[in-house]
Amino acid sequence: MRQILVDRARRRLSDKRGNDVPHVTLSGINATASDAPFDLVAVERALTELEGLDVRLARLVELHVFAGMSMPEVANVLAVAERTAFRDWRKARAFLISHLGTAENPQ
Repeated sequence: MRQILVDRARRRLSDKRGNDVPHVTLSGINATASDAPFDLVAVERALTELEGLDVRLARLVELHVFAGMSMPEVANVLAVAERTAFRDWRKARAFLISHLGTAENPQ
């Protein structure tokens, strides 16, 4: 899922597709769902760097963010205690925030 989203973001940012020109609907309302878009390619770079430092943290982010798993489910998949999964999530989130800027919704 992560690769699909990153490839889609790269296609959308390519010169051939308008190079991030804002889309406008006929009514003049911005077509994007959120007011503050994020750079998915930058997220991919940060996750790749995190994977170089700690594979388990990167896997946890993929499962929690991209697969939509809850922390108990992530802990089960990674074969760690639920408390360890929460602790790892805090570390991974701090890493991503430091590499991507401030977080709008730090849950």
